[in-house]
Parts: sequence; C-alpha cells; structure tokens
Amino acid sequence: MKYALAVNKVADDIGKNIETILEYIYEAKENEADMIIFPECCITGLINNDIPEHDLALGLNEKSSVIQCICECATRNGIYVSISFLEVDGGALYDSAICIDHRGMIISKYRRISDGWHGPHADKSIYRLGSSIQTFSIDKSTYSYLICGDLFDDDLVAEIKSKDVDILIFPYARTFADGIVSQDRWDAEEMPYYIKQIIKSGVTCLMTNYINDSVDVRNYFFGGAFAVDRSGHIIAQKAIGEAGILYVTI
Repeated sequence: MKYALAVNKVADDIGKNIETILEYIYEAKENEADMIIFPECCITGLINNDIPEHDLALGLNEKSSVIQCICECATRNGIYVSISFLEVDGGALYDSAICIDHRGMIISKYRRISDGWHGPHADKSIYRLGSSIQTFSIDKSTYSYLICGDLFDDDLVAEIKSKDVDILIFPYARTFADGIVSQDRWDAEEMPYYIKQIIKSGVTCLMTNYINDSVDVRNYFFGGAFAVDRSGHIIAQKAIGEAGILYVTI
C-alpha cells in the first residue's frame, strides 16, 4: 500500500480548509497513493474553548454535507481517506476519526479516549470520550486508530498490541506551550517519547500533525509527519513547519 500523510495548513476559514483537503486527495491519487491520512481535527483545527455554544458549532457528523463531500471525493478518486474532526452526536462533542473506503463508505470510526483535547473543567455531559478500540481490515492488513494523547496511555497501547494490528493510524495535533519551535527541539525532546510508545505497541505507525496560521506562538500547531516501524525506526518523515504530503509505501 502507498500512503499519503497529509500535513495541511488550517485557516480560520473552514471552507478554505475543505478545499485544501479535497485538493490533497486529488494530489494523492495523482501520485498513485492508495490511502491519504489527515491530522487530528484537520477541518477546523483544535480551536475548541470549552464553551459549548462555540464548540458545538464546530462539530460535524457523518451525514453532514462536509463529510459527504469528502466521501464523494474518495469515490471519484478511488482512494481510502482517513479524516479526523470534531464530531457532534446527540448534543455531545467528540474528537473523532473515520476511515472512508474507495467507494465512499465509512468503514471505521474511532473516538479519542484520552481527554487532553479539552480543558479539565469542560462539561463532561457535552465533551465526551470514546470507550473502545476497534480494528478494521483493508486487503489483508489490520488497521486501528489512536488519536494524540491516546498513544501515551499504556493500557491503550497494550490493547493495540494484543489485537495484532499491522498499521496504526495516528492523527495528532501538537504545539509547544512556550512557543519555541524547531526541528532540533522536536527530534531531541519529543520524538523519542513517541518512538518509545510505538515500540511498546509493536505496530507500524503513520502519524501526522497539522499546521495553523495562529498569531499566538503558544498555539502554533507546527506540523510534521512520520512513518515509524514497529522497532522504532523512522521509515520516512516530513519536516515540521512544512505543509504538503509525505508518501510512503509499506
């Protein structure tokens, strides 16, 4: 399988973000990718502020025109699409990811289980968490999801390992709290922790982070995409701060 790990730039204009996502799908197909994988909350960005009136308006569901448009694009291009977004369901909000197959059908949905995507005092009746890890198959390979902070929950990582997963799809959204961003800092201070957890999972991991245009450096999501094998070896990577697509064949 040839994978396209998308590092999209997320703007305040959701319509523009959707256009970028669709363009990336077409580009991935032109480059003969079988699947394109987008980062966590890549349609709006992780801009929720724990105010329900604001945050629920950011939410989408599977039947929304936005998700259906992406499904139609997957169909037209005959490509699998993994997309992550704030999901609204029954008045509750989740941090979710879905996999759309090459016929435009949603074949898997995962809701983030760790709670770091919202503040500690967010209304738990509205800001909900997932409860289980599922697997799904494409051809002869088994896939599963973790989202962002899930990777650092050793119980979830152990569960992934127990399920004999071949490919872990890992959309994430990451900043540095002090706003000081560099490739050297990421490589030295952060990537080793991700690799450590990937080794524990025993699964090849495909991970990608979005870039935003925030004027607040403390909320700068700085991108980066990596394919890391089960032994912790980085197969391919895209530098942080660089929008575009990383291609890798596994």
